[in-house]
Amino acid sequence: MALTRLNNRSLTAVTAYTLDAADLPVQSVIKTDSYVVNSSSPNVQSDSFVSVGTYTYTPAATGSKIIVTHRYRCWWGITSDGGSNDVQTRYVINGSVVHQNPRMFGNVSYDKRYTHHNITETFQITSSNTSEITINFQALVPVNMGSVMNFYHAHGDGGQSIAMYFVEYKQ
Repeated sequence: MALTRLNNRSLTAVTAYTLDAADLPVQSVIKTDSYVVNSSSPNVQSDSFVSVGTYTYTPAATGSKIIVTHRYRCWWGITSDGGSNDVQTRYVINGSVVHQNPRMFGNVSYDKRYTHHNITETFQITSSNTSEITINFQALVPVNMGSVMNFYHAHGDGGQSIAMYFVEYKQ
């Protein structure tokens, strides 16, 4: 292998080494990933949970801790006072709820008209294997609130404010 001089110094060849997660200390970050949303803005108004978006992630190691952060923007475009119920969100993996926010937004009965909401929800899961995980983001917007909630609203900044981020740690 030919080496080039840099700033008048000799360079030494270094053998490449592939690091195995098993070689790392506990709490080391072993993988990061993100999923940016550049899709349509779903309107939700339902007395039961409906799917807003689906995300996938493939863990690097079995038994690792995965911190999931979901950032998104909503639009509440009601033109009059709404009901006093609550918008709820939840995250479902393989039919099991892994995180639920029973009060993402609520009590709109007095002057909560035409408002944007920048929401960040964070939760953690533990990988049971290295197979792909599908996370279904769901929302419930009670009909008596008087309007739809527009999820993933106005991602004109390239969608960077509407994304799901994953950080995986060795346990």
